[in-house]
Amino acid sequence: MKIIIVIVVTLVIVLIIEIIPNSKKKKTAYQKTKAKKLVFQKVKSKQRNDYDAEYFKFQNMIISDNSPYHNEYHFLKTFHDKLKTGEIFLEDMKSYAISNYSDFDGAEIMSKTELFKQLEHISTVFLNEWEEKGKTDFKGFEAIEQYHSLSQFMINILGELLQVKLREL
Repeated sequence: MKIIIVIVVTLVIVLIIEIIPNSKKKKTAYQKTKAKKLVFQKVKSKQRNDYDAEYFKFQNMIISDNSPYHNEYHFLKTFHDKLKTGEIFLEDMKSYAISNYSDFDGAEIMSKTELFKQLEHISTVFLNEWEEKGKTDFKGFEAIEQYHSLSQFMINILGELLQVKLREL
């Protein structure tokens, strides 16, 4: 019950942060294309058979309809996959992250940072629950731990990027 309350409160906060300030803003063609591309990739996921039900319970909650986390979660999964396959090396993580978010303005970076903080919090809640129940041996547990770590990494990187943007003003 506590987890549901935390998730609902988190989603309400995100909706307030994301929808109200952006309701007057028109989406750019890039943002519209990115959103369409994400839906296509979500449906075409090749990893469907690689993980257990617990992983999909977590993922479905994160990317449910009306979820504000689609783009950031997709970024974490892509980032994770590229690290796993060796497309990105550990020493290139910072430049990869910055290159994906450097086109955003200060307000957008703050919003993205908040979404990553919430993803980090949600994954913490799930990971703690699984650890308390001793259910850490399912396929996908390590991936969620790594998404959690990458969320923390992105919070720090976006904080640095925001400082750079503020100095440019």
